[in-house]
Amino acid sequence: MPEANFSLLDLRDLSKPACKLIDAVSGAVGILYEPTRIRRRAKAEADATLIAAKAGVTVDDIQLRAKARVKNKERRRQQNIESVVSQAVTFLPESVSAERVDDDWVFQFFEHSQDVSDEQMKSLWARLLAGEVAKPGSYSLRTLNVVKHLHSEDADLFSKVCKYLWSSGPDKPKLLLFIGHSALGKSDNPTSELNLGALKHLESIGLVHANVNIGLEEPRQLFYFGKGYSFKLIEKKRIIDLTGLVGIGDAALTDVGMELAPLTGAEPDSSYRDAVIEGYRRQQELLIEEIA
Repeated sequence: MPEANFSLLDLRDLSKPACKLIDAVSGAVGILYEPTRIRRRAKAEADATLIAAKAGVTVDDIQLRAKARVKNKERRRQQNIESVVSQAVTFLPESVSAERVDDDWVFQFFEHSQDVSDEQMKSLWARLLAGEVAKPGSYSLRTLNVVKHLHSEDADLFSKVCKYLWSSGPDKPKLLLFIGHSALGKSDNPTSELNLGALKHLESIGLVHANVNIGLEEPRQLFYFGKGYSFKLIEKKRIIDLTGLVGIGDAALTDVGMELAPLTGAEPDSSYRDAVIEGYRRQQELLIEEIA
């Protein structure tokens, strides 16, 4: 990832959302947006110190090594920070809230993300930053703490889980999850890649509640990636109580999981959707209709 090179003079060429992002992060990573001549001066001063040391100036060897170690660590951190901010600019929506991003949130964000060098995880951090700038309060400090401990393998696994999320309304959180449900036969269950061990792992890192079963409440509707379906039991052409008959299992997202789910980039799985619908229709003689 090329090093970010934003200057204060560049602000006039950026969109309003990008300017808001830069304003939000400048206090935490100010050097990122200072003129490049200041960077050059700092580098020159550091080089002069090393040259003087090599010329015979008395400097303790351990102190020199300590300075070099800290310098290298901070350089890597700065590169990580600048990469995250640069990517966040590309993830901003066309319009953002005028509400100011909380300073404590910004400082915690960079405290957690500055040591992340993995490109996939930096992309996740960038999406978090862009989302918080767009709508402050979208992501809790607890979510930042959870993401700090995620590995790219965890993110991949969670993205797979998010392919199988249903909700009880088009604008409601995606917190209902079919995994190995009895309505899905072994031969037509696309969720077989997600076993109990995988769900338990996601539970241990705070993204999923495993082994739960949520009854489908009124209205008897489920939504999968924005497409709705109504569930009606075929009996004298009337709808009866489906509580306990149409269950949602076998896991639910935590609050942190619900915040992160939209950032995974998960795409709908049509074979899974069709298997769920057909499984319920076959097993429980339900009339299942698409909601216009």
